Amino acid sequence: MPSQTWFVTVAAYNILGKTNLKYSAIKSCTVASLDPLDTVAPGTPQFTGYETELEIGSIQNTFAYITVNWSLDSMPLDFSNYIIAHKRTDEFIWTETYVKTASYRFSDLISGASYDFRIKAVDMWLNTSAWSAVKTIQAKPQI
Repeated sequence: MPSQTWFVTVAAYNILGKTNLKYSAIKSCTVASLDPLDTVAPGTPQFTGYETELEIGSIQNTFAYITVNWSLDSMPLDFSNYIIAHKRTDEFIWTETYVKTASYRFSDLISGASYDFRIKAVDMWLNTSAWSAVKTIQAKPQI
């Protein structure tokens, strides 16, 4: 990725706008792109699959897991992370998780309950894609 070096100096003003200016020394700052005002968001990720698991612990404990997978048609050079949100289908509040990979395993789920998932991509300039379509998945029920 091309980069560009910027040179800056800092001065202070008081609340009355008076300038007792003592400029700082010139400092350099390397920006990771030639266009530091990038406003182009990444594409919207698409779900590609999922897997449900059930682990039987002690007499009272059963652990349900859902692993979701997704892809991004075109990975931007300035990609930063994904935000994946989930909630039980019968609830209203989404919980967001920030990940760098295109797969995530959710734990501490209720077996047999349905969960909604959605995901979006973020670049290093904090431009975000639209949320993907909601994917509803039922955690594996107890047998």
